[in-house]
Amino acid sequence: MADVKALGERIKQRRKELKLTLQDVADNVGVTKSTIQRYETGKIGTPKLPVIQAIARALNVNPAWLVGKSEKMLPAASSATSLAVEKIPLLKLSPEGVFECGDEGFPKFEEYGNGSADFCMKMSGDSMIGARIYDGDIIFVKQQDDVEDGELAAVLIDDEAMLKRVFKLGDRMQLRSENPAYPPIMISDQDSIQVQILGKAVAFQSTIK
Repeated sequence: MADVKALGERIKQRRKELKLTLQDVADNVGVTKSTIQRYETGKIGTPKLPVIQAIARALNVNPAWLVGKSEKMLPAASSATSLAVEKIPLLKLSPEGVFECGDEGFPKFEEYGNGSADFCMKMSGDSMIGARIYDGDIIFVKQQDDVEDGELAAVLIDDEAMLKRVFKLGDRMQLRSENPAYPPIMISDQDSIQVQILGKAVAFQSTIK
């Protein structure tokens, strides 16, 4: 059985080396912030192996090192100098009504499928539940001004960013939700609605509820 105090100290040590917040780690593991905090403070009771392995991946360390079974901290494919983790900025609306990428963000890890993402956005509402994307999920987006027919894209409609499946029908564009409760949105060149494709959705991250 792992020494929960030593386990917590190593999680906290590595998290701070990578300049990650408790929420950063929680988002990548798929648990709540308070769960990671309980692991760090040794108040978790019996640590669960799948969670330890997920935390190790989020922190890019050897799981055996986390539980005190090895002195080798980094995985075999890592180097001792790879302490900085690149963050994918979170898209948000500025006070001036312009979308920008702020300081908030989520760690970029190729193994999570978000390695090609340029920014991310938080899902709002239930319009994409058919694609297993729920309210509060994080969508990772590769910035580009066009997508292939039928692909999921981050789309800016007037001043609202949303996730839709894009279809091109002649001189019109159809934006579909993945929920039959939401009718398709038809856009043509004659419409006064301003539409801009921000990028292609490449991955999403859900929190275990």
